Amino acid sequence: MRTALLVVQIIIAVVLLSVIGYTVSRLYADDSLLLLSPVMQENSRLSLLLNVFMPSVLHIVASVIAAGLLRYHYRSQTGIEAQILPVLLLASTIGYVVLLPWFSFVSKQVALSAPVISAIYHFSQIFIALGYAGCALMHNSALELNLNRYMFSIFVFSVFGVSIAPITSNSLVEPVISHMPNNMFSIAVLAIEIIAIVAFTIGLIKESNKHERMRYLAFILMTVGSSFLCNYFSVAFNIAGIIFFVTGAFFLVFLTRTYQVWT
Repeated sequence: MRTALLVVQIIIAVVLLSVIGYTVSRLYADDSLLLLSPVMQENSRLSLLLNVFMPSVLHIVASVIAAGLLRYHYRSQTGIEAQILPVLLLASTIGYVVLLPWFSFVSKQVALSAPVISAIYHFSQIFIALGYAGCALMHNSALELNLNRYMFSIFVFSVFGVSIAPITSNSLVEPVISHMPNNMFSIAVLAIEIIAIVAFTIGLIKESNKHERMRYLAFILMTVGSSFLCNYFSVAFNIAGIIFFVTGAFFLVFLTRTYQVWT
C-alpha cells in the first residue's frame, strides 16, 4: 500500500510541479494581456512567487521525500508512521490542485472545474486535520481504534464535510487562493488542528522517554507547519510553515534511525 501511495504521490507531484513551472514562466514572460489583468494589478509577480508558488514547491518536494523515506527505510508495516503518515503526505500534495486556476489563468485552458478544485482542496484540509488529530489521540491511548477503520472513517467524514460545505461555481472566479476556504470551514479545521496540537503537547509533557518526547515534538511541528502552509498565504507564515514541517519530518526520520528499524 505504501508503494502504491508513493507512486500516486510522485505522479501528482510531478504534474503539479510542471504546472507551477509553466505558470511561473508565463507570468514572467512579460505578456501584456496577463500583466494588465485585474489579478496581476493586485498581485505582483514577486509576491505571488514568495506567497504561493515557492512555498508550494517546497512543501510538495518535502512531502514526497518524507513519504519516500518512510516507504523504503521504515521496516514496520503497522503503526502511525507506517499507516497514517503516508496517506496524510499524499493528501497534502493533492491539496495543491488549488494552484490549477493559475494554470488556467495563464494558458486559457481549464484543467478542472472550479467546484471540483475547491472540493478537493477542502477535502484534503479536513482529512489532514483529522489525520493528525487521530495520530495525537492514538499516541495518548485516548482512541482505541483499528487504524484502517479510522482512516476509512475520516475519509467518509471528510467527504461528508465537503458535501455540505457551500462550494459554488464562483468559489474560484479568480486564481487567488487566500480567501477560498469558507470561514466556518476554516474555523472547524483550525479547531481540529488545535485539538491535535494540544493532545500531542499533553503527551510530550507526560512522557518521560526522550525518544518518545522527540516523537511528539516532531508531530507537533509537522501539524503546525502543515496548517501554516495550507491555510495562511503570507511570507511569514510560509517561512514558518516550511521550517516547522521540514524540522518535524527530520526529527521523525532521525528517530526511526535511532530505533534501528532502517534497512
